[in-house]
Amino acid sequence: MPLLGDYLGHLLSEITNARVHADLETLRIAEFYAGHPLLKHLPIPRFRLPTVDLDVPVAIRGLATSTVEPPRSRINFFAVRKTFDQLYSAHMKRFGFKLSNEDSERLTQSLDRTIADLKDPPDVPVSAAHIADGLVFNVIEALRKPPPERAAAETPRLDVFEEELKSSAREKIAMLTRSPERLEVQVATAEMKEVGSKDFLAILHLSISEDAFEWREIEVDGKTQSRLIPE
Repeated sequence: MPLLGDYLGHLLSEITNARVHADLETLRIAEFYAGHPLLKHLPIPRFRLPTVDLDVPVAIRGLATSTVEPPRSRINFFAVRKTFDQLYSAHMKRFGFKLSNEDSERLTQSLDRTIADLKDPPDVPVSAAHIADGLVFNVIEALRKPPPERAAAETPRLDVFEEELKSSAREKIAMLTRSPERLEVQVATAEMKEVGSKDFLAILHLSISEDAFEWREIEVDGKTQSRLIPE
């Protein structure tokens, strides 16, 4: 049984492929026109899809079953804290950074406060990057506590440490985020005829407008990069 998002995504993908085939046919015709003594003076026909309207009937069966916790769009902060503790400890060991027992205790308390603040309000989802950056900030502040002369000497290495820890933390915490629930639907004609009273029948009207991108060369920090830019 397909998921609604996957089904609609495939429909949009097929419309995009239709445009691709149309452009390929335009190129074939352009080559034909170029070699014709009369047609080469005429504009080359090109097919566009300015707007496509679709009426898509679906029978919604319910949410896709999942045993993953926590609730929708939420993050398991207990797992986050455990993962981050292991992560920053490993990074500190690799970079050769150490904290005194007193500074380590203060760091633990500041991480506890940050996690508590991120949990409130409980029904508002928080991005993995926001959580990671907040936790990393506490670690960096703790490492900057040593005497100023030593902290200044270690600043370049500490900057590298911060960037690597932040990148790793964002990636690890993002993996702890639960994806939103998905809707299961029936779309085949035979299945639609068997829709029961418990199923929700809907007709989705999609109005799809064409947009396009083109590759452009741009200068970024003195280097040339290729980027997709809207027409």
